[in-house]
Amino acid sequence: MDILGIPIVIGSACALAKAIEIGIVLKKETTFRLGKIGRPNREVLTPLNLDVIKGLDEEYKLKTDINKLDELLDRRNKTYLRKNIRNLKLGNLSKYDFKDPNGAYNPASNKIELGQIADRSELDHELLRIASTTKVFGHVFSGFSQSTFFSNVGKGLNTGYIQVLNSRYFDHKPNNEFYPERLFARCIEKMVGKDNMENYYFMGELSFLIEDLEPYMKESDVEALIISLDIINKYGHKEKKSKRQEELVKKAYIKATLATRKGLLLLVQKSGYDPSMIDMYYKCTNMINELLNENGITEEDLSIDDVVKLEPINLMEIARKRKVRIEK
Repeated sequence: MDILGIPIVIGSACALAKAIEIGIVLKKETTFRLGKIGRPNREVLTPLNLDVIKGLDEEYKLKTDINKLDELLDRRNKTYLRKNIRNLKLGNLSKYDFKDPNGAYNPASNKIELGQIADRSELDHELLRIASTTKVFGHVFSGFSQSTFFSNVGKGLNTGYIQVLNSRYFDHKPNNEFYPERLFARCIEKMVGKDNMENYYFMGELSFLIEDLEPYMKESDVEALIISLDIINKYGHKEKKSKRQEELVKKAYIKATLATRKGLLLLVQKSGYDPSMIDMYYKCTNMINELLNENGITEEDLSIDDVVKLEPINLMEIARKRKVRIEK
């Protein structure tokens, strides 16, 4: 299976390098697929200890937001937050001269580094990463992303869902730069449920998320969706793209759209064409279509397959009739 139409040369070092570059690994020597999805270890919940928080606390009120997040999370979802806070390191602001408000969290050193003009939203973004990150023998689990020396997968979905949680937990305005990842993450949350998706994020359980998506899309569609969001995250925001990168991004948008529309349609069908679910379907697909138009992708580019063609043109009419029938 060639997820994104990438030519594969069996045994080619170039092919392997390309696979690693876009966040996947070469498996069974014939296909581009997700690498083996790992599982983090379950760890013991420790008391919340904020004694090590220094430096940024006076300016950013870091302790306030840590306490807020700790109170919002249920017992099993605050394990990594409390573990990482115990020895969290904070970058020296005077060292950095970033020209943008971005920051970074390094799981290997358990350290936050922020630009001098970074705002509270960026700090809380990194705090949400801290709360979902653990390491197992060189395998880093961080929300829905997993990385080793050889591969990195799930970063796009992870980035989008952090934007969702940053607004939900801390009332921050989302970063429009990552709107595509956030939109698809919200659509995925509709399929697996808000509570489940939040639990899987803070537990670092990408494998559980994949299992919950299986009733709504084929394994190949789940792969295509996750890998496509990685490509959009890696190349989609670059002002200057090579022709090859433009091709990758376009195919990624198409693959992500088809997989998501199939999943949402099955969600509607399983609900018995509930009017509220149909309304959700149209809202999500309309926002996705607007996103595609902004990126120069038309309905003709999608080459919609048989599953999506099964979508009833008169979904709203079906909903209206069922609602009337219920009222009678």
